[in-house]
Amino acid sequence: MNVNIPIADNRESPVSSQSPSNPTVSQSAIAPAGPKGTMETYCPFLSFEFYMPFFNVSSKDIALRILYSFIPIRAKFVEEVGENPDLYGPFWIYTTLILFLAAGGNLSRFLVANQNGTTADYGYDFDFIPNAVAVVYGLGFIFPLALYILMRVFGSKTTYMITLCIYGYSTTVYIPMIVLAAFPSDTLQWVAIIVALVFSTLFLLVNFWRELSQYVEKSRHIVLGVILFVQVTLLLVFKFYFFGKVFSGPKK
Repeated sequence: MNVNIPIADNRESPVSSQSPSNPTVSQSAIAPAGPKGTMETYCPFLSFEFYMPFFNVSSKDIALRILYSFIPIRAKFVEEVGENPDLYGPFWIYTTLILFLAAGGNLSRFLVANQNGTTADYGYDFDFIPNAVAVVYGLGFIFPLALYILMRVFGSKTTYMITLCIYGYSTTVYIPMIVLAAFPSDTLQWVAIIVALVFSTLFLLVNFWRELSQYVEKSRHIVLGVILFVQVTLLLVFKFYFFGKVFSGPKK
C-alpha cells in the first residue's frame, strides 16, 4: 500500500523572497520619467540638454579632427566624424581666431610703429574686437545654417550640426594665416590669404562632396558657388579690414 505524505516545500517563491522593507528600490527602477519642461518640449534647441551630446568628445577626437582639417585633399575628416559631430571644436576655434585677431592686430600695429619710429605714440587698441566677434561668431554659426537649409532644399540628408562641424573645422587654417598677417608685409599677407583660401575651400568641397554627389547632384554647382563666394568674401574682409586697416594702424 502506497501512502503519499505531503512534504512542506521550504523554498520561497521569488515574490515572497523580496523584502518589503525597502520597496523604494524596486519602485524607482520602474518609475516613469518626469514630464519634460515647456522649453524641452517646444524649443529643445534652447535647452542645455540638446547640446550636451555635441560636447561629448575627447581631447584625442578634437586633436585628430584638427589634424584632418589640414589635409584638405582627402575626406578623412567627415569619415572620422561620422554621425558624431561636435560643437566643442568649432566654438574654441572661433574663439581662438578672435583672440589671435586681438593679439595679432596689436602686435602688427606695434611693428608698424617701430618701423616708423613712433613707438612712443603706440597704444593697445581693442575697439575692433566687437567687429571680430560679430564676423567670426556670426558667420561661423549663421552661414552653416544657411548652407544646411540650401542643401536640404536640394534634397540633402545632412544635419545642421554636421554642416556646422565641417565648416567650423575648415576655419582652423585661418589661425596660422593671422599669425603670418601680423607681420606688416602686404605680400606675406596676400600669400597667407591665398593659401588659407585654397586649404579651407578644398576642405569644404572634399568633405561635402559625397553628400552633394549623392543627394544634390543636379544643383551641386549652386552650393559650390555659394561656398566659394562666402569664402572669398570672408578672406577679403580679413585682408582689407583686419589686415589692411586694423593691423596696419591709422595712416599718417
